Amino acid sequence: MKNFIVGVFCVIGVLYGAISSSSVSVKSLWNLEGLLVVVLGTAAVGVLNSRFHDLFFLIKRFLYLLSTRDDKLELRKILVSVTKQIEEGQLPTMTRNEDVNQTLEWIATGIRGEELDTLLTEMVQVKIERFNSSAAVLQNLSKYPPALGMIGTVIGIISIFQGLGTETGQSNLGQSLGTAMSSTLYGLALANFFINPIAELFTQSIHRKEEELLLIL
Repeated sequence: MKNFIVGVFCVIGVLYGAISSSSVSVKSLWNLEGLLVVVLGTAAVGVLNSRFHDLFFLIKRFLYLLSTRDDKLELRKILVSVTKQIEEGQLPTMTRNEDVNQTLEWIATGIRGEELDTLLTEMVQVKIERFNSSAAVLQNLSKYPPALGMIGTVIGIISIFQGLGTETGQSNLGQSLGTAMSSTLYGLALANFFINPIAELFTQSIHRKEEELLLIL
């Protein structure tokens, strides 16, 4: 997905440009503690709220979506090739598509007609349900980073209050508050510029996958 990669760089460029054009120092926004709270906290919440096989499938599918392959076009080519071989009296046992391979395996065991249609329909339903379940994980996860960012900000403010009794703490009050608020910025950016767009990308891929599976039916 070249458009996704380009989009990520555009988002980074927009954020950097907005910060650079303001009076805010990019260096002052660096907050390792806040970044860890937001990123690792979001990952932890994802593990708590989701099944491991859904998370594994989500990561695997996302990496797959980053490829530039046109699945539907490739599937059509595979189906044409398989059809020709069947017409010639040959039954292929292996293709580049796992769904076609499963169908050929059923045909090889003697499953035909209505029974084959039932199995294919069930396969489509199971796969689409799995995609929807993984997409729901992302959509649910997107609401947590802003809240985790607020937690990071509160931790930073508590640290500032504890240091107000010192001369250094008072002189750096403004900068320290800015750094503490950066945690909230991290949370908002992670949710709105990354998780939500990825969730939308995944949802779109569900419709494409459903169309591909219906070609096999």
